[in-house]
Amino acid sequence: MLMLNVQLPARSVRVAWFTLAATLAVGAALSGCGGSSDTSSTGGGTPPPPAGTSPVTLFVTDAVNDYAQVWVRVYGVRLVRESGETITLLDDGTGFLTDLRGLNVGGERRFSFVATGNVPRTRYRRAEVITDRDVRLVDSAGTSTVKRFAADFNLETNRSRIPCELNFDLAAPTDVIVDFDLANWTETATTITPVLARVDDPGLNNGDRHRREDYRGVVSGLSGTSPNQTFLLTGRAGRVNVSTSATTVIYRESGAGNPTLVNAQRVEVYGRLNPATRQLVANRIKIEDEGLPAEPQAYGAMSNLNISAGTLTLAIQRAAFFTPSGSTVNIVTTDATKYRLRRGIAATRLEFFEAATDGGFAEVEGSYNAATNTITARKLKLEGAPDGPAGEAEVKGTPEAIAPAANTFKIKMNEWEGFSGALGRLISIDTSAATFRGPGGL
Repeated sequence: MLMLNVQLPARSVRVAWFTLAATLAVGAALSGCGGSSDTSSTGGGTPPPPAGTSPVTLFVTDAVNDYAQVWVRVYGVRLVRESGETITLLDDGTGFLTDLRGLNVGGERRFSFVATGNVPRTRYRRAEVITDRDVRLVDSAGTSTVKRFAADFNLETNRSRIPCELNFDLAAPTDVIVDFDLANWTETATTITPVLARVDDPGLNNGDRHRREDYRGVVSGLSGTSPNQTFLLTGRAGRVNVSTSATTVIYRESGAGNPTLVNAQRVEVYGRLNPATRQLVANRIKIEDEGLPAEPQAYGAMSNLNISAGTLTLAIQRAAFFTPSGSTVNIVTTDATKYRLRRGIAATRLEFFEAATDGGFAEVEGSYNAATNTITARKLKLEGAPDGPAGEAEVKGTPEAIAPAANTFKIKMNEWEGFSGALGRLISIDTSAATFRGPGGL
C-alpha cells in the first residue's frame, strides 16, 4: 500500500491520509511512465575494459539432489591461466553464504551472479572456488548435518579450494557458469568430495531464472533522476552497474526519512542481474548509514507469530554472516528492537505484528545463538515475497493541481519514506473510490 500524509495549504488545518494500490500508484505516480522491475535504461554504464582484457562474468548453478538446503560459504574465485598464473575474480574476506540447493527448482537450473571483472585475454585452464571447509546439509525434515570437504581440497586453515575445468581461450566478453553438480557429490559419514563443472545453458538469457541476492558495496558514478537512476556498485562482486526504477524500495538503515542515493554511500542492494543489459536490477536498496559492523541476517517466511511474546519462526531462504543450524530460525524481540514495514517505514511492535501474517515474509538482523538456533532481533522488517510487489510508501507535502472530477492531484514533496525522492519534486497521485480522503473529500 502507498500511504500519503498530505499537508494542505496553510489556510487549511485538514490532514488527509490516502491509500493506493502499490503496483499502480508507485509505478505511475512516481515515474509517470510505469515500468517493470526487470527492465531499465542502460545509462551510466561500466567503464570499458583496459586494452588486452575482456570482462568475465561468473554465475553458479546446481543440479538437483535429495537435500532441502546445502549451505556453503564462498570466499573467492580464481582463474588459472595456462601458464599457472592465477587471476583473482572474487576476494571476499568475510565470505558470502549461499544455499546451493536453492539453485535448482523442479529440475530447472537457477543462476546466481557471483562476480564480474576484466581479465587478460589468454587461455584459461580452470577456475578455483575458495570456500569454507564446512558444509551444512539440511534434509527434507529440517534436520541438519555438518560435513567437511575432503582433505584433498584443503587450501589453508578452514578453507577449501575446489577446481572447475575450463580450458577456453578468452577473446571476448564471456559468461562462465559453474555447476556445483550436487547430484554427483560423494559422501562419507563426515566428508564430501565435491564436483564442479562448467556448463552452457541458454536459460542464462532468461531473467526469470536468475536468483535475487544481496550485494553490498559503495556507490559511484550516480546518474539519472530518481526514481530512474544508475550507479556503479563496487563490492565483493566487482564493479557492477545497478539500475533503479519506480518500483525500487529505498530506505535508510537508521530508519531516518528522506532516503536519497549519493556517491560514496555504503549500500546493500537486493536484486538480480538482467542478462540483456548486464545491470543489477535493484528491487531494494538499504542505505547503510549507521556505521555498524555486519551482523547475522536472515530472510524467509514467518510462522508461529506471538504478538504478546514478540516472537516468531522464520523459514530461511537467505542468510548472511552466520550459518543456519536448520531450515528455520527462532526470532525473539526486545524493547530495543526496531521494526520496519515493507518499504522501511518505522513501526511499533504492535503495528509490525498486526501487519505480519503466517506465510508472509520478513528480514531480521541481530545476534545469533547457535546453541538455541535463535536470533535476538535488533531489526525486524516486513518484506514481500521474493517476486512480489514492493509494498507501502509514504510522502508528505503540499498538494497542488487538485482535480476532484478526475480523482487526481499532485504533491510537492518535503518528506518521504520507502523510495528515492527529491525535496520539492512534484509527484502525481491517482485515487479511487476506495481511497480514504477524510472530511470533505479532496
